[in-house]
Amino acid sequence: MTRPQLPTRTVVYASILVALVAVFVVQEATTSRRNTVTLPDLPDTVNRIVLAEGGVTLELSRAAAGEEEGDSDWTVGEGAYPAQEESILELVEPLRSVASADVVSTREGWNQFGLEEATRRTVTYYAAGDEVLVVDLGNRASAGDQVYARIARGREVVLLPGALATGFSTDDSDFRPREIVNLVQDEVVSVTIASPDGPSVTARRVERAAEGAAEDGAGAGGTTDDAAGGASAPAAWEIDAELEVDGASVDALVSALGPLRADGFPEATPTGEPFATVTVNPTSGEPVVLSFWPPDDDRSYPATASSYDYPFLVSDWRARRLLLRIDAYFDAFDDAESAG
Repeated sequence: MTRPQLPTRTVVYASILVALVAVFVVQEATTSRRNTVTLPDLPDTVNRIVLAEGGVTLELSRAAAGEEEGDSDWTVGEGAYPAQEESILELVEPLRSVASADVVSTREGWNQFGLEEATRRTVTYYAAGDEVLVVDLGNRASAGDQVYARIARGREVVLLPGALATGFSTDDSDFRPREIVNLVQDEVVSVTIASPDGPSVTARRVERAAEGAAEDGAGAGGTTDDAAGGASAPAAWEIDAELEVDGASVDALVSALGPLRADGFPEATPTGEPFATVTVNPTSGEPVVLSFWPPDDDRSYPATASSYDYPFLVSDWRARRLLLRIDAYFDAFDDAESAG
């Protein structure tokens, strides 16, 4: 019995189709391997990160804390200043958020991606003293929130989340916490400003019953005491000063402390005597003492706070607000600037 045979044309077409499918499968597999790279896992035990750019390096370290202290603490720079946890996470979480990265080039043309040695930014991660990962960052990609990068000194240029570049810095002030003081405005009971060469000011909070509420209470058959037991009017300030100071300036000072944030950090601890101090007394807790030194070349004022361990900088406008906008405190600096 003769078996039916397929036409020659059908056999040829079927063979071609099988070949095309095979080529497609091979190309798809090789393309996938060529166009993405798997990122190494970044362990939770990372305890040191070194940032480098243009010959400048900055180190972040996490020292294992004692059992009673809880989690480990990160520090930044040679001064081992406290570092914000949020800033550290910006260097870690973007890498942990992706399992692989798209490859955009394998030709080692670093200069067109900003990855040449002179311009690239390098992040090196360590755990238990061992290097676990090196990431070089280049230019931001034109499309999407991504940055060109090189992983583990490889030859591929890949795309990583742009947040990694946003978190990169070799300036320790970008990692240090900036909140210096945070007082509740209504809990401040007095403010005193003292200066060796300027006027002194003391302002005490005075609570007073609303006059309108008292009149309404008495007119409705009630007593003035009944009205006084209701809502209170906004606090007033009893001011003892060598010159005229209004309550609005005191309110502005107190509101600036909720919170007071550093505008930067000086390279060295200020020396000599401060030209003014502000002592703020809350209803509970220790008084907060702010001290101010003459401004630097950028017109920023070095300052210290009794509630903060390190000197910090405040801008000119913020310093004036904290010193009740009294020109006498700033005349010497204004005259020197005018003469310069």
